[in-house]
Amino acid sequence: MTRICLLGTAERHAVEDKYIGNVAFAAFRGPCFSLFNTRKTLALHPSELFYLCIYYIDQIKPLGILEAQQYCRTTVSGDLLYYLQEKTGKDDVPDFNLVKGQILLSVALFLEWSGDGKYVPLINILTREASYGVDAETFRLLGIFHSDCSKYHDMKALKEYAGNYVRTTEFLFDEIAEMLEELPTDDEQDSGEQVTRFVHLANGRKTALVILLKRMYEKGWLVDAEGNGLTNRDKAIREIMKNAFGEENVSPSQLLSALTSRGYHKDENDYIKELFE
Repeated sequence: MTRICLLGTAERHAVEDKYIGNVAFAAFRGPCFSLFNTRKTLALHPSELFYLCIYYIDQIKPLGILEAQQYCRTTVSGDLLYYLQEKTGKDDVPDFNLVKGQILLSVALFLEWSGDGKYVPLINILTREASYGVDAETFRLLGIFHSDCSKYHDMKALKEYAGNYVRTTEFLFDEIAEMLEELPTDDEQDSGEQVTRFVHLANGRKTALVILLKRMYEKGWLVDAEGNGLTNRDKAIREIMKNAFGEENVSPSQLLSALTSRGYHKDENDYIKELFE
């Protein structure tokens, strides 16, 4: 069975090359590869785990503690399932419980390393969610992963980094997402040539276009061949981004949720206004 990856080859290499010196990436790297090598279908490459761990840390950071508990208890697992279904194209995601467990444990570990006592309830919620409903073998593998991550050789540096990160207004996921947006696709990189298309989307404009398409969907301007209104917003936007602009890996839900979770971001109207400046 073919192994499924969530990020393209160029994306995985770019994340690893840029963050190989990051102590959190380094702490996850060895245990992640160990688990990766035991699975034949879906297991996370270290770059994918780091990317998703930072995404959820950045979602949690600006929230009040009660709001963060609610988010971890009611939203994260469902959000992960939707993301993995979208990436794999499968409703029944292979090894879902293992991958979900890895991600939730990585977030819990990062919060634990931060040493901030307010995150203890979140750590407990995420740890419970990671093991909920898993079979004995998955539970064993997650235990090994958790234990191995906790044996990083420089725990002092790791705790210092995590503690500083949760207290800053830095959002590393934005930096990663921007870097990945600028990369050529795997096909472009493998061929050494740009894919020839009549229309190209300018760099840095993906979020703005997704917002515009979202508004069109909400207005009922997007219909099927018979003129019927569409019922799956994200699928419609992905199809347009793929077929009109060759953008293969757009996740509308993640782009839009990033706008609403942090107060410092431009809101949707700011992006729309740019079209008329």
